[in-house]
Amino acid sequence: MKKILLLSVLFAFSAITFGQNSIITDALQRSAEAKVQEMQQLIRFDDYQAEQLEVMQFQFLLDVRRAENRTFRTRRRIERLQRERNATLQQILTPEQYIRWNAIESSLIRNMPLRV
Repeated sequence: MKKILLLSVLFAFSAITFGQNSIITDALQRSAEAKVQEMQQLIRFDDYQAEQLEVMQFQFLLDVRRAENRTFRTRRRIERLQRERNATLQQILTPEQYIRWNAIESSLIRNMPLRV
């Protein structure tokens, strides 16, 4: 009886954890899609580039999330991920598009309200 109760508690906990990860993954996917769509309207890159950027942005967000969950050397990991992301952006976009992407992203970051 105790084993059944323990197994059902473990199962419930793992289901809750899996559900949270699924919700977070879905939110990150929607965020990546929204960002690329917005940038595509502003920068006017083609659909093929948009698909590549969407995959890159989603993977970047997942990697940053994983890095934030680890407290040891989080800042360095995120900085490395940003460098890798910039290198990938430069491969996908033309130089003009890359400059525009960075300019737009920088202005969006500066215009974001501070969270307290």
